[in-house]
Amino acid sequence: MAPDDRPAPSPYLDWEPERLPAETPAWRRAPVLIGVVAALLVLALLVLALTGWLVVGRTDAGGAAAGSGGPAGTNQADVAPPIWESTPADDTDPTLATGDAAADAGAQTDEETGEQAEEPVAEQAEEQAEVQAGSGKEARRQARELDVLLSSSNSSRSDLTEAIDEAVLCERAGLDTIRDITNARRRQLTAARRLTVSALPDGAQLRDALVTALDASYQADLAFLSWARKLAADGCPGVGRDHRDYRRGLDWSKAAHEAKTRFVRTWRPVAKKYGLTVWKARQI
Repeated sequence: MAPDDRPAPSPYLDWEPERLPAETPAWRRAPVLIGVVAALLVLALLVLALTGWLVVGRTDAGGAAAGSGGPAGTNQADVAPPIWESTPADDTDPTLATGDAAADAGAQTDEETGEQAEEPVAEQAEEQAEVQAGSGKEARRQARELDVLLSSSNSSRSDLTEAIDEAVLCERAGLDTIRDITNARRRQLTAARRLTVSALPDGAQLRDALVTALDASYQADLAFLSWARKLAADGCPGVGRDHRDYRRGLDWSKAAHEAKTRFVRTWRPVAKKYGLTVWKARQI
């Protein structure tokens, strides 16, 4: 056939049908894969359970063999009991026995220590009693020393009233007596300041109150002495109880009485405790 006589090629010869997507194999589908994974997990759990059962069975068998006289070198203490098993209450624990022995030894040691400690305690009690007794004796001595000073002050005060009356009458003895009383009061004041009152209750307060009272009395004596001297120098006329020195003496006497009142309130319980004179303010 001549080339020109051949039929024209069909336009449909080059056509190819559209390829359909390949179908996924059944074993790769999701439900199948999930089932396979679940089966593998179940199988693994069964293997683990079987292995644990075998291990526990061997442990129990070994413990039983050791308890019934197993091979040499196997010690029942080497096999630890399961944690869920508790030791019977009546079993004897060596550590507890050791603890009991230690407790008994400790009790004996405590008894010995207590007996040894009783001696120092008794000695300390005796020493404390001796110290208290010594403090009591010292307090009594200090209180008596203060009482003697108060007695001296009482004598000076009673003599002062009589001396003033004599001075008003221009008697020389009155002036001399006031001078002697003033000197005595100065010595009393110095002695009061030097008093030891550490063992007395409220001793410092007691001494300070007495010093204040005696100092005011000393200032009053000085004022009366100045008055009596001027009275004697002027021959008595014109100088009487209205003189400023006499009035100053009265003012100091009032201050001294107030201080003595405060003092006797503190002195009263001390005097009663040691059986001494309970002085009143007007007697000091």
